[in-house]
Amino acid sequence: MFDKKMKTLSLEDLLLDGYTEDVASLRAFERGYAPVTIPGVVGFAFGFYLIFWREQTTGGFMVSLISLVVIAGACAHAYFASPRSVRSGRRMERYRRSDARCEGTEFLYVDHDSRTFCRRMALGRGD
Repeated sequence: MFDKKMKTLSLEDLLLDGYTEDVASLRAFERGYAPVTIPGVVGFAFGFYLIFWREQTTGGFMVSLISLVVIAGACAHAYFASPRSVRSGRRMERYRRSDARCEGTEFLYVDHDSRTFCRRMALGRGD
């Protein structure tokens, strides 16, 4: 969607070249967004609480709006960021997966030094 000129890579090619999946790097990458997204979701719910049960529409609307902006910013940053490899400590290169079986955008993050990769679904259809 955003990166039309991104390099593509097949998951089968990686596996044939001897690369292994590195789940720990992806887990560490996703955990880094918890301090931002969890308070954002709690703030969004608190804003709705203020609007519907306390009838403070202006304050509740502002809290919900700020929380929504924080969540959207975290999602946009996660879309463009690359995880850091746990094994080598370097940023992984991002590729669009060329042999994805679903509609959407799936990224392959590859660390050529440690010969590991991780994959992440960034955008997809919610059927």
